Amino acid sequence: MIVLVRKERKMAMRKMKKIAAMILAIALTLMCFGCGKKTTENTSTQPSGQDSATAGVSSAKEAGENAFSVAIGENMTELHPLNQATLPGKAVMDMVYDTLVSSDHEGEYTPMLATKWEISEDGKVWTFWLRDDVIFHNGEEFTSADVVNTFNILLESPDTLTCSTQYWTNLEGVAAVDTYTVELHLNAEMASGIVLMGIANTYIIPDEAYAEYGENMFTDQLMYGSGPWIFDEWVDGQYVHLLKNANYWGAHDSAYSEFYMRFITEAATAINAHLSGTVNAYVTTGGIDPDLVSLYDSYDASIDVFQKSCGTFYYIGMQCAGAFQDLKIRQAFEAAIDREAIMKALFGDGELPSSILTDTCFGYDPELKNYVYDSDTARKYLMESSYDGSEIILSSNTATKKAETILLAMSEMLNDVGFNTKVSIVEGATLLEMRSTGEYDAFLVTWSHNFGDPYMFLNQRVLLDVHHTNYRNDRVNELIEASSEETDDIARAEEIREAIRLMREDSAPYYPIFAVDRGVTGVDIFSDGIFSFRNVSYLAS
Repeated sequence: MIVLVRKERKMAMRKMKKIAAMILAIALTLMCFGCGKKTTENTSTQPSGQDSATAGVSSAKEAGENAFSVAIGENMTELHPLNQATLPGKAVMDMVYDTLVSSDHEGEYTPMLATKWEISEDGKVWTFWLRDDVIFHNGEEFTSADVVNTFNILLESPDTLTCSTQYWTNLEGVAAVDTYTVELHLNAEMASGIVLMGIANTYIIPDEAYAEYGENMFTDQLMYGSGPWIFDEWVDGQYVHLLKNANYWGAHDSAYSEFYMRFITEAATAINAHLSGTVNAYVTTGGIDPDLVSLYDSYDASIDVFQKSCGTFYYIGMQCAGAFQDLKIRQAFEAAIDREAIMKALFGDGELPSSILTDTCFGYDPELKNYVYDSDTARKYLMESSYDGSEIILSSNTATKKAETILLAMSEMLNDVGFNTKVSIVEGATLLEMRSTGEYDAFLVTWSHNFGDPYMFLNQRVLLDVHHTNYRNDRVNELIEASSEETDDIARAEEIREAIRLMREDSAPYYPIFAVDRGVTGVDIFSDGIFSFRNVSYLAS
């Protein structure tokens, strides 16, 4: 991930007197969280003929003198803190809510609402000791009852809160030992990193408020967290407004009293808003291009560049019960793609992963031989296969950066060796529906390994087959299951590597294209690529 921070030389523009401008570009899409949540249409009403992106700037209440505004090129789709499928939604919840533990920039877990924890000898009981000085935004005191309430919500809604329940397939129950002690009971021992990853992604909801309002808490915007920012308002498709929590229990170093996240999906509109001073930061999902940065060249500013790897990569999913049922067809597909040429043409640099695990991920195998581009070999495999010339549709969504360009290049390469392919770019909700039903030939999306651990990817996409690829390998499934319960890191890494090697031999069900670590920010960027504005304090010197 490339991080750019623009420092103003002359603050002549409106609202830029105190704040240095920033561009943020983070190489993630809504799929970085890995859940099966469907996106929803923007239902907000706008004046006739008004562009939604422009509305996202102009219709918001006027920001105060001490407000920080960020534009992001992706909409938030809902308010439930336990079901956030989008990057902006995750960022907002991280500001409003707390978790029992948190992850630092290197993926190490540290106390948050919990002061400490211990694991039973059999690995099935996790005990957390809680802080006694935390107050929710509605005035309710934080206790073990709130933790019990939160995890009971997950246990009672396994099919609807998939963005959080994906972490808790082995959760059996939760119990309050006393007011400030709570136990999580698992039905099987799990790797500690997997459990802590789930804990760090589970926002605690106050039990008294939930008992009174239920799920209406979120539809009625009663977002009572315990975080450093207090939720004020969400206007769907336009903005979220937060207020600084003056009574936050922890350190809160932000220099601002208000925060706006404005959803501006049109890059030109967002850039104009940024350069005019309407917003202080601009975040684009899916990476940043040199031509975007060049738009700032005429502006009186400098750009400082930093780098942060987040393990984000582009990959193809194959329908192994349809167009790619034959191993030889999958092998021909892999050999036909000149990944390096596409990557260099579009992004200039990056990496060519040897598997669906990047080198930032636990269990990465540096000895695994990489894919080899060889059009002659591709033709040979295709001639030996059962392929009959039927049309193969390569699909992606409008939110994936440069998806159409990537797929058009791939299509040309595939057709050159004898395939008959066509590119189809659809709305995000449509692609999610296609993957949830298996009604596709192949799809292109991106992924970022959460906290550097492959468990969520392997569990969901292979073991549970949430994308309905219909790939089956009993030994692979055994290894994935075993790795989730293995507590010895060396043994667990080998189980993951063996599973990956077997999937490589099967050429299924996912084919990595390239990894591009690109982005821009002036705030916290974590090891999984998630950004945080909890303590945003970027002031001009």
